[in-house]
Amino acid sequence: MKQTFFVVLIILILFSGCLTFERAPSIEEVLRAMEEVNEYQYEFYFTNIGISESETFTQLMRGGMNLKRREGFEEIVTYNFDGELIEIYRTAVFDGKYYHHQLRKNKGEILENVTEENLLESIVSSENITTFIEGHFAWSLHTLSLFLKNGSVELIEKDGDFYVFRVKYSTKTWGEYYEYIGNLTGIIWVNDALPIRVFLNITTITIDLHSNITKRATSIVRGNITYSYSSPEWL
Repeated sequence: MKQTFFVVLIILILFSGCLTFERAPSIEEVLRAMEEVNEYQYEFYFTNIGISESETFTQLMRGGMNLKRREGFEEIVTYNFDGELIEIYRTAVFDGKYYHHQLRKNKGEILENVTEENLLESIVSSENITTFIEGHFAWSLHTLSLFLKNGSVELIEKDGDFYVFRVKYSTKTWGEYYEYIGNLTGIIWVNDALPIRVFLNITTITIDLHSNITKRATSIVRGNITYSYSSPEWL
């Protein structure tokens, strides 16, 4: 009788563990897990479609950070409407230094090509380095947190080991000269309570309050996030 009791107890414990593992994480659990990230890397493809050629471009965005190593980087490569490279922006914290590089081109002509490297301690105090790195290189996690915390989020399916959430987010702001309206709909894939893939569709309306000119744009963002870190080749 005692042996049967223990067999049943073990089965219940194992089954309960499976249920816990299989349960979709709550948004609060996802947000908490994102706040605790100390190491990650992302790669996003961004397409902006504006009303003119100058407002239509694509970007490849890479970056990440490792707080234990006190290191992080960001790279944004921009192409114009016909696929011509027009800008490379790179910034990084590594080996106790702050690195910045910017290249701008127009029709093959180099407009700007600047590289700067400074000791990190000349920019930020030692006790604030972690905050400095997070402020520069954790923006993608912070932005997703903003959407999840302030938007409408719905679990729509399970895709293999991943839980798939639909998110909707809207914002409206005013300034002295402009009114800005933004609407976002997207899909976020989550594994172990952390986002690992995103697809976002963003529409924006900007109204010039003086001329009453309205500009509309649509942006598509596709990307992946991993929770490991490696320094870029250009460092």
